[in-house]
Amino acid sequence: MNISHSIRKKITQYILLCLSLLIIFNITYWSYNQYSSINNLLTRNRTVTENNVATIISKHTNLLTAISNDDIVKNPSLLLSQRIEFVRSYQEAFNIEILGISDINGNAATTYRDSMENINYRSYFKQAIQQNKLIISNLIYSPISNSYIYIICIPFSSSSNDGVIFASVSYAEIKKSTGLPRKYEY
Repeated sequence: MNISHSIRKKITQYILLCLSLLIIFNITYWSYNQYSSINNLLTRNRTVTENNVATIISKHTNLLTAISNDDIVKNPSLLLSQRIEFVRSYQEAFNIEILGISDINGNAATTYRDSMENINYRSYFKQAIQQNKLIISNLIYSPISNSYIYIICIPFSSSSNDGVIFASVSYAEIKKSTGLPRKYEY
């Protein structure tokens, strides 16, 4: 009895050890597959999100580039308040909250206000003038729509001495394209 009992005990131990190793291997394999699937999903989601945001930005950039090539809008002999009237039709056609133009000194006219304002202190204006390229601002609160926006600012195409043209991009539009949940709102 002792020998048979000892043999059964050893067999049981080896069977339990093999089952334990098999279970651990299966759990490890399953976890690795889950990790790989999640990683692939996140990579695809990031790519889709980047493409959506790039589409939104390029839509606004293309509009600003088209406006900046308009000879009437970049005509320095006209006052900014006169030139902004030609921009107003673009704003209405593309349903953009704010479109604006500025001279090299930072004096700006927007489709929102009839009065002139100075944007020389704003970093996106300074960067666009200094670097002569497209600049996107940090997230800004807009009292116009009572929401958050980004400002896309590009210099006029002929030279940086003519000033800049800028437009707002709704954070809600960006958020919608990225699929961010509400808890990440500012």
